[in-house]
Amino acid sequence: MNGPIPIILMMAVFVFVIIILVIGHKRNNALLANGDIKKRPKGWEDQNTIFTTAIDSIDKIYQAMNLDSVQEGAVIESSRNSNGSYVFRLIGGPNSIRDRINERRTLIWEVSLAPLPQTGSAHQYLFSFQNLSTLNGVTQGITPLNVLLTQIEKAVLTLDPEAEVQRIKAEYTTSSNSRWTVGK
Repeated sequence: MNGPIPIILMMAVFVFVIIILVIGHKRNNALLANGDIKKRPKGWEDQNTIFTTAIDSIDKIYQAMNLDSVQEGAVIESSRNSNGSYVFRLIGGPNSIRDRINERRTLIWEVSLAPLPQTGSAHQYLFSFQNLSTLNGVTQGITPLNVLLTQIEKAVLTLDPEAEVQRIKAEYTTSSNSRWTVGK
């Protein structure tokens, strides 16, 4: 195909990508300004977080969280496991025609907030990543994940201003199937 059509098409795609990047940047800046997310170092999603606190119940932390702000533009499911932990999942829409027909949704990430064995009078809770989907090495759904972690941090520090936060490097295993689906 000769002529100006391919050049115009490439320019239109370029402009579209720039617009999407600018919108995303403005949205993140608004979330930062509102305190809904924190500016985190590169690779923060490779770290688990341990909260050491006087808070004696994980339910108090969960109830103090503002999950409405986490769900802006995302579907976050939360549930309580039999081991006492809370599990949070970011669910994306159908990614293929087959998924749409079968009404499947894609799990983007899964994280948990779990109580650790008590040491002395302090209580510890572990925020850890159970499943992260990546695309070309980039973690998917990173902004809602940041909002969720920020909400947990705010809840803990509101309930116990003396709480300590510790980040530890997470150990991961990878598989060729970094995405998996969950039936509706």
